[in-house]
Amino acid sequence: MYSSTFELSEVQFAIAFAINGFGFFITFLMVAKVGVKLGMVRMINIALSVFMVSLIALVVLAYLELASLYLTVFILFIGFSSLGLVVPSTVVMSLEHHGEIAGFASSLGGVIRFLTAGIVIALASPFLSSALLPMLVAILICGTLAFVLTRVLLRGEAKLPA
Repeated sequence: MYSSTFELSEVQFAIAFAINGFGFFITFLMVAKVGVKLGMVRMINIALSVFMVSLIALVVLAYLELASLYLTVFILFIGFSSLGLVVPSTVVMSLEHHGEIAGFASSLGGVIRFLTAGIVIALASPFLSSALLPMLVAILICGTLAFVLTRVLLRGEAKLPA
């Protein structure tokens, strides 16, 4: 999407893509402090809400053809940075109830994540093009599913301490 929509070179694409990874990594480093302060479930819910709001805003801007390169990179940075609070936290929360088999559960979780990604790519590929809007809508659909599933699955965890 970066290369075709914004006509970026390979190096420019790598930089734009790396910005998202940098944001994810920085927020990942803040998980413990933020989780203790807000509680894990609340932190996850806030971070997922930030992700959803940023993606909805970007989809609207792309639909209106107002999504410039810098605005797109900035909004994706905000959205993907928020996932740095979600991904490691949900993995840890999913493992804490498994005690002695936590290693196996972690491996199984990794397999499930890769399998899910493969299925999503296979299902979404026929609808995607090199244009910005279809890619953002696909990300928004996946984000919405993650948002809903997380809200449902963490409902019983809300009473647990941080």
